[in-house]
Amino acid sequence: MKPSSCSDRRTHAFALLALMLLLANMMMGCRSQSEEVGLNGSDPRAVRIAEQVVTALGGWEAYRAMRYLSFHFVVERDSQVTADWGHDWDRDTGDYRLEGKDDKGEELLVFFNVKTKQGQGFKGGRLVGGEEQQALLEGAYGRFINDTYWLLMPYKLRDPGVTLRFEGEEMVGRQTYEVIRLTFAPNFGLRPNDIYRAFVDPATRRIHRWEYMAESGAPPRPAWWNQWKDFNGVKLATERRFEGRNVRFLFTHIVVARDVPPGLFSPPKGVAMR
Repeated sequence: MKPSSCSDRRTHAFALLALMLLLANMMMGCRSQSEEVGLNGSDPRAVRIAEQVVTALGGWEAYRAMRYLSFHFVVERDSQVTADWGHDWDRDTGDYRLEGKDDKGEELLVFFNVKTKQGQGFKGGRLVGGEEQQALLEGAYGRFINDTYWLLMPYKLRDPGVTLRFEGEEMVGRQTYEVIRLTFAPNFGLRPNDIYRAFVDPATRRIHRWEYMAESGAPPRPAWWNQWKDFNGVKLATERRFEGRNVRFLFTHIVVARDVPPGLFSPPKGVAMR
């Protein structure tokens, strides 16, 4: 067997170097492609804006330290209060208490767990059962999903199943906003076809406005996010004013705490079911 020459060795070295460069370029290309897509198909700029929003509102540490959240979700139409739902939530255990009135004005009180969706419901002071109880529990869970999302949406931009897209800058009035679009994975939540566009102030990194669409192609329903306040390190907007309509959603009696009031999630005893 003839020994290899210096020329052969150099040729082999150059071939090996070329192969290594090719593999490196392929790896860089794959990395760039994955970075472009991001978590759940989100694009990197939209994810960065979402993180900046959370930081501006107090940061993840303050939000995660919030074990107990209490608030009232108030609907005001033509300056008249048409609904007022009291919410209490132990975010560690999932225990929940909802209190308000139905369309007929009857008092409702529901104790349930958002993880198991099991609990007890009271209507007009009486404990209900069977189908009536199931309807109360389903309605209470729906209120939990809807009302907490209206309040906490900036902190839920990075939830699993949420895809964020940066849609560029958009001027509304005299203000320029950075717009990110939210879509949801199939079977995510109660309304996976919902679409939101969040308008972020580049200076404050707060959401000042959003547009809601029931599905792709549906007309947007814009609402302004006003009256930002600090609650134990967690900043929340306490008013949603609908554009072009005399309707407001107000968040009142807000409590953000690390401790849960004792006995708050214990249903009353001695109430007969009929």
